[in-house]
Amino acid sequence: YAEACNGFEFRNGRISHPVNSAKPNQTKFVHALWATGSKTRGDFIIENNLVEMGNYSDGKPDDEQLTGAFYCNFDNIRITNNTIIGLDEAVEIIGNRADKAALGQGPPATGPGEIVVSNNTIKVTQNLGTRWAGTFAILIAGSKNVDAVKIENNTMDVSGKGWAFGLSGENLRVANNTIYHNAEYPTALVLPVVD
Repeated sequence: YAEACNGFEFRNGRISHPVNSAKPNQTKFVHALWATGSKTRGDFIIENNLVEMGNYSDGKPDDEQLTGAFYCNFDNIRITNNTIIGLDEAVEIIGNRADKAALGQGPPATGPGEIVVSNNTIKVTQNLGTRWAGTFAILIAGSKNVDAVKIENNTMDVSGKGWAFGLSGENLRVANNTIYHNAEYPTALVLPVVD
């Protein structure tokens, strides 16, 4: 859990055997690597990892990710060369560099920056708890003031109740992804901008 840090990197590791530790009637979140807050800056780099989520002995979670960045101020986010197996979003990036100054959380990061999600092998069953109606293999929404958001050269096997992509924001580039899609919903959903 990264907050109020100047960058975070996780490389050449293995994440497996997650535990759903929520109490009854709580939302059941399982996040392997999670970053949040306007004081979370620098670079967020997750690469060359084997990630084996799913296979819960204590009930399916409502929400699960290898990695999430939720209203951070990262300059660069790079999620590359990972093998990610799980139930829910492999990658979730929401509101990076969004201006939250009016809520006492700003100002947003400025200067060069980009988000790159590339060369990952992703397999998600999208077979979760019942709290939300659908899910995404890659969810990137509402990121602002970045030079590019590149989602490229990923191989994705997507099934269940969800989409391969949920996307919104500025300077999106989606190219050369291979998608094996056996999900109930269409391949992609363009989301409204998240403020």
